[in-house]
Amino acid sequence: MSGHGIPRAPHRESLHGAGRVLGVMFRPGGFRPLLGRSLTILTDRVVPVAEIFGPAGNAVSEAVLAASDDAGMVAAFEHFLRPRIDALAGEGGSRLATVDQVAGIVERVAADPTVLRVDDLADQLGIGVRSLQRLCTEHIGVGPKWIIRRYRLHEATARMAEAGSAGCDWARLAVELGYSDQAHFVRDFTATIGVSPARYARETASTTARATKPTATSTRGHGRRAVIGRRGRG
Repeated sequence: MSGHGIPRAPHRESLHGAGRVLGVMFRPGGFRPLLGRSLTILTDRVVPVAEIFGPAGNAVSEAVLAASDDAGMVAAFEHFLRPRIDALAGEGGSRLATVDQVAGIVERVAADPTVLRVDDLADQLGIGVRSLQRLCTEHIGVGPKWIIRRYRLHEATARMAEAGSAGCDWARLAVELGYSDQAHFVRDFTATIGVSPARYARETASTTARATKPTATSTRGHGRRAVIGRRGRG
């Protein structure tokens, strides 16, 4: 088993063969109390769970891998994780309260597309810019500027999907997402997503067109007719 920090660059991995996978995703800031250190030590890294939890990490890895089914894998990891979370709550909950604060920051950015600048976000939260930067860096592993940019680029991909074959006005979209010019938007998008906005839009439109293209199927047998249907989006 391994722990994955936030990857700031595009990541691709091909899976082959058959097997089972157990993944545990924490709320933004939720892993910081368990780690006991700044999340920056995991940013852009994948580390063995034993490097995080010591011998106990090796033990839980063996227990998870030895489980006979998915439910057993989940139960094995919960048995490891639950006492540690309960212990944090028993300390008075101050560290868990910080988790709620940090998660709330990310939720605000995700929900409000008008959040474009770090200083505007800090004003909305009623805290200083430096305090906001420390909270995000310490508890998430990246700064608020990166978080804002990531969610606005998510919004860009949603806009492209909505536009479909009609295409997007890139200059207008760049301004609406808080970029000073189209070139800056294109650089950020390409660095984060791995392809240019134009290519992403073409591939999305092509995939959507294939998924909704009418197809004819026929069946053999007396009294049966060809059926015209549409493939659902998968």
